Amino acid sequence: MAGPEDSGGGVRMAGYLDKRGKMKLVSTWKRYWFVLKDQLLLYYKSQLECLNLSACRGSLNMGLASCVRPGAHRGLPQLGRKATP
Repeated sequence: MAGPEDSGGGVRMAGYLDKRGKMKLVSTWKRYWFVLKDQLLLYYKSQLECLNLSACRGSLNMGLASCVRPGAHRGLPQLGRKATP
């Protein structure tokens, strides 16, 4: 992951992460370039796609995340929301 000194424009951190796909029977893991900008975690197919100012593939609002726990895939952290009553 790149530190905040490597980029500007409100970017706090950037680098490659693995993201689990949404398959019905078998979920696969794919590598994406993620950028944490303010409270949004944006992801792109590659760093080059991001540098070319292409539209992001998706985003996660980190302001909604309320917990981080170890994941089943290589022990990497998972983000989640606490159940509301």
